[in-house]
Amino acid sequence: MLNRLCGWLGVMLPPEYIKKNGQDILKKKPVGSGPLKFVRWDKDERIVLETNEKYWGPIVKAKRVIFKPIPEVTTRIADLELGRAHIITEIPPDLIPQLKKNPNVRIESGWSKRNIHIILNPLIPGPVADKRVRQALQYAVDVDSIIKHVLDGQARRIASLFIPESFGYDPKNKPYPYDPEKAKKLLEEAGYPKGFDIDFDVPSGRYLNAEEVAQAIAGQLAQIGIKAKIQKHEWGGYVKRWRAHKFSPLALIGAGDEMLDCDQLLTSRLITNANYGGFYSNPRMDELILRGRKTVNTTEREEIYKEVQRIIKEDCPILPLYQQPNIYGIRSNIEFKPVIDEMILADTIRILKK
Repeated sequence: MLNRLCGWLGVMLPPEYIKKNGQDILKKKPVGSGPLKFVRWDKDERIVLETNEKYWGPIVKAKRVIFKPIPEVTTRIADLELGRAHIITEIPPDLIPQLKKNPNVRIESGWSKRNIHIILNPLIPGPVADKRVRQALQYAVDVDSIIKHVLDGQARRIASLFIPESFGYDPKNKPYPYDPEKAKKLLEEAGYPKGFDIDFDVPSGRYLNAEEVAQAIAGQLAQIGIKAKIQKHEWGGYVKRWRAHKFSPLALIGAGDEMLDCDQLLTSRLITNANYGGFYSNPRMDELILRGRKTVNTTEREEIYKEVQRIIKEDCPILPLYQQPNIYGIRSNIEFKPVIDEMILADTIRILKK
């Protein structure tokens, strides 16, 4: 409860403002009690904020703060090097050496709360509905090789839906080993000795090197006879497909654990009819998730989530990949340290004298 209230999931809303204008007003004209005031939002272009001079805490030194979505990584990097941007996110590991050569730029990184995994949708009729096929996929993907060669080591492998920083994470729960022969055997047992064709949804421009990771996975699956056809989608359309439960049998996605507690991702992803799920239903899992929400004793909660992780490993509703890092490019006159929740809080940034 404390984690939920202290994070942005527990923010306070202005009751009179909403009562007068309706809740949708917050999408266009948000108000709050933070260090910045909303100025304008140009959809897909920018959000403009300015200093709240009446803020109860330290006043933000910058008079105006602008957040701009720039999906194209080369454009982001060019903006940083030319001084048009002060902080940029999602720097591909292979471009770090280039930026380190620039005396006006530095790199800051740290682990994020976000993990990357593949949804294996057992509710769609076809091969993935068979647990043996889902298990075969676990053995077929060499995650360690992908981390080393596609992400230049800038990731940490996970064994479930959770990262080590989350309450309930079980360090004794180990990921599947890479074993393509075991994968082939399971496919044969499931009635697919020659493999099969399958669609593989991938978001474009959202996660670090996601398209390259998906291509590497498709190449590894091809070695056991599975021909994964990558379907790329821009992020806005991807979210709509996700919410409408229209993902293909395989879908690459990220999960940010805002509360750093197993409950959040379980209730949003793996409980029956979850808001961001809709691809999995397991009565025993539902029972454990709800019991975990009601249990106050932390030791008992940990035991509940250990069993949850055993079910995930056995039933394979997802293929866990890795915990993603936060890699920022920062102008040399800006003081900013990454935090695990990926927030860029203007009141923590200092502009240094040149």
